[in-house]
Amino acid sequence: MSNIPSRFQGVEIPLDKPFQNDKLGYQKYAPILAGMVDMYKDSGCVLAVNGKWGTGKTTFLQMWSKALSPNLFKTIFFNAWETDYFTDPLVAILGELSEISQDDERFRSVLATAAKVVGAGVGAILKGALKKLSGIDADVIGDSIDAVKSSFEDSLEDYRNQKKSLTEFKDKLSEFVAGQDGKSVVFIIDELDRCNPHYAVRVLELVKHLFDVPNICFILAIDKAQLECSIKGFYGNNEIDAANYLRRFIDIEFRMPEPNLEGFTSVLFSHYHFQEFFDDLQGGFSDPKEDFCIMATFLGSNFSTDLRTYDKVIAHTRLALMQLGNDTFLLYVVLYLCFVKVMDSAFYEALSQHKYSVQELLEKLENCFPDFIFDNDGFGSPNSEISHSIIYMIAPLIMLYNVENGVALESGINRLDDNTEFPLTCRVIDKDALKEAMQWFGRVGSRYYGISRVLKTINLLNQFY
Repeated sequence: MSNIPSRFQGVEIPLDKPFQNDKLGYQKYAPILAGMVDMYKDSGCVLAVNGKWGTGKTTFLQMWSKALSPNLFKTIFFNAWETDYFTDPLVAILGELSEISQDDERFRSVLATAAKVVGAGVGAILKGALKKLSGIDADVIGDSIDAVKSSFEDSLEDYRNQKKSLTEFKDKLSEFVAGQDGKSVVFIIDELDRCNPHYAVRVLELVKHLFDVPNICFILAIDKAQLECSIKGFYGNNEIDAANYLRRFIDIEFRMPEPNLEGFTSVLFSHYHFQEFFDDLQGGFSDPKEDFCIMATFLGSNFSTDLRTYDKVIAHTRLALMQLGNDTFLLYVVLYLCFVKVMDSAFYEALSQHKYSVQELLEKLENCFPDFIFDNDGFGSPNSEISHSIIYMIAPLIMLYNVENGVALESGINRLDDNTEFPLTCRVIDKDALKEAMQWFGRVGSRYYGISRVLKTINLLNQFY
């Protein structure tokens, strides 16, 4: 077996066809976002791309930034979380701007006025940091600092100078942007909600108060709920109206749509070499990739799993299957339990400790899925395929749960035949279908495995017995 990658690093984004590997179905939203930027470019704007952690914001914006016409825009992609060790994000933002500089002299004038705005202490830091980031000699900052030192002795004079310096900074920044061959600057700030609260709020303040000039559009990739928590943390007050506070900084918001989980599953199937596992199996699946992707996608949606967590679950499933061998009938049990381990640890722990009776476990499993899934109108019903797969996952799980050390805990469950009265009560699952699935498992699967062995597989501890 070839080596399996430890984790998914993201899809390749070709420069000539940025959305070529768009498996989340986001390409259709790219023109909408580009239209927003084009509408506001003359005045400048702050646009928030809002989506929960793990919804693919970063990948979408990386693709989108490369798809923007280089004849109309200059793009900067800035990961704020990677730079929140800086004392002041102004250093990092100016460092990124230096990368698109077409005129070093014009950029030096921006640095000089920035030094006046932030003051002497920070200005000294700014000088050294920008020298390292951009390679531009910023000695002119020293002169600017000396020119304003005396102003700190008088608060009124300080206020006047700060106000004047801010205006001067914006003027110089506007001149710098206008000198970019007539192209607007699209400055994408990613991972802002992961930064420490002080850094995150400082970025917002800088973007709105210092960089609010024509022809710069800032795109903030955020989980707004998490950023609101950062704002509350910054002010040390959970009662603050963080949503209203945030609206002061954002001109327009674009909410990320739900990603195409099926497409992402297909990518992960290939990335983690699932086909190799199915190639070793003897039958059981008409189309292994399609069957697995349908079940995995359904479970991911049912658990409301974000993409990053979903990736971890699928990767963990693949590792468990490496220990599973060719036990086809346990595939969906392992897949489901990997989801439970990550998404519902309390339930997973209860399974490990046999806290339920078999009847209680069946009730718990029925409640894990929406009732309509099992409301079939016969063969060909939209839900019949996934309902069948779930029932054939629940059946072995119940029977495995009922075995410990090779002995059945409750009688009449693991040995069913056509003449046996079904011993469990079903709320929504068709009891005849569940009985048939349990009879199937009794024929093809070892009734003596027990749940502990399967959980050892999930815990990657098969080698310890």
